[in-house]
Amino acid sequence: MVLLFALTAFVRGNRGRSVARFGAALAWLRLGLVASAVWIIAASLGPSAIAGTLETSGAVAAVIDALAAVFVTGVAVRRTRHG
Repeated sequence: MVLLFALTAFVRGNRGRSVARFGAALAWLRLGLVASAVWIIAASLGPSAIAGTLETSGAVAAVIDALAAVFVTGVAVRRTRHG
């Protein structure tokens, strides 16, 4: 969904700045929530809850996906700033 906002901002050009900023805000919120979720799971269930190969790779994939969304929406905000 966040990347859809970025795509819409790219298509709209200068008029897409508000859409890009909204998408960027959602991306930052998502990154914070993903980090919080990993922390809460590790704290409540113990480190063994994320110590396995599949669990660790899932957590890393979620963080990388959230970071990619932050990067893409940041580019969208900069690209729609002045044209």
